[in-house]
Amino acid sequence: MHWLHLGNFIIDLESGLKLLFDADGNFIKELERRHRKGRDHDDDHDWESIEASDLPSAVLDYINTTYPDAQILRVGINEDDKYGVVLDNGLALFFNVNGRFIESHDIRDRYRDEWTEIDSADLLTSIVDYIASNYSDATIVLAGTNDDGEYGVVLITGIVLVFDANGNFFEEKEIDYRHNDDCDDDNDNENEEDDNDN
Repeated sequence: MHWLHLGNFIIDLESGLKLLFDADGNFIKELERRHRKGRDHDDDHDWESIEASDLPSAVLDYINTTYPDAQILRVGINEDDKYGVVLDNGLALFFNVNGRFIESHDIRDRYRDEWTEIDSADLLTSIVDYIASNYSDATIVLAGTNDDGEYGVVLITGIVLVFDANGNFFEEKEIDYRHNDDCDDDNDNENEEDDNDN
């Protein structure tokens, strides 16, 4: 059983399931345990989507204090009970089991490595029309082109759209908010010990 600092806690069952409870012991939801055997450790399936309301209060407090104007787009928990949160400012934040902040990175950087960034005003009319028709409430946070002349667009809703050189849509995917799970585990352990001492 993993107690979560200032918030929820999780009970791991032998069946591979995780049960999420609030600080008062009230059951919130059941989380499927994801196993990495035979799978790339960075696979998106290692993250179980949860609601922002399921986050430990320490995580929400950190976000509200550090990024008061940001909105949460996506929330996930992995098999190590680490939390990942994607904000509408393009940042992905990661927290340990106790809700203590680990690291952050700009999820757009992954796409900046693949694309040359352009102004959204320079997108082809067909691309703008497609987005307006299918994602009318979405804001573009990044637009770019690759070496093949294809266009990529990251929306504030957490969706990535890809178009060919003529502006024809051909792919939609969710923002990749994975991070290196091999980040300093020693620091995580020290943080957890510090939390347990408090």
